[in-house]
Amino acid sequence: MLHYKALLFDLGNVIIDIHFDRCLKVWSDCSGMSVEELTAFFGEDAFYQKHERGEITGRQYHQSIVGRLQISLSYGDFVRGWNSVLGDPIAVTLNFLKKHHGRLPFYLLTNSNVLHRDLWTVKYAETLSLMDTVFCSSQIGTRKPEPAAYETVLQKTGLVPADLFFIDDKAENIAGAETCGIQGLKFSDPGRDISLLEQMVFGESL
Repeated sequence: MLHYKALLFDLGNVIIDIHFDRCLKVWSDCSGMSVEELTAFFGEDAFYQKHERGEITGRQYHQSIVGRLQISLSYGDFVRGWNSVLGDPIAVTLNFLKKHHGRLPFYLLTNSNVLHRDLWTVKYAETLSLMDTVFCSSQIGTRKPEPAAYETVLQKTGLVPADLFFIDDKAENIAGAETCGIQGLKFSDPGRDISLLEQMVFGESL
């Protein structure tokens, strides 16, 4: 007997590899500002969050960065660096999704802006085909860990919180889900955590 009726996955660093270091290296090479300076500046600030909710465009986000840093970085180089963060699928997670596809619904809830979404919907089309529904922050207008993000998933799927189990690599997103009554697992070690997920959800191990 399954312990949950559906699984809700994060995308970055759960299903695919994400590293912003790659982005900052490209921006550094193009702008002349050091990676260390960019690292100190870059974060999930108000502009970043607006971009993820779809409240501003990629061009507006680019202008917010170059304007505040006073650097020369073309929009093309900005996008090239920005999209370099998206790496390869995480093999052990992909194997889990393939093995259990069809046993219960798989949903995706990702904080993702339009620029990244346009890329990953194509680049990872085969992997995403294993998902029953994809919920993207820039489409639903709210982002984790805001309660509205999880409530949107529950409303659209017709599930109650106890039916759903959530997997995300950020503690604050797990905490946000838990405030809505959704149990979660912080994903940090793919091999260990997928094995734990197997046991918790299906009562078995890989």
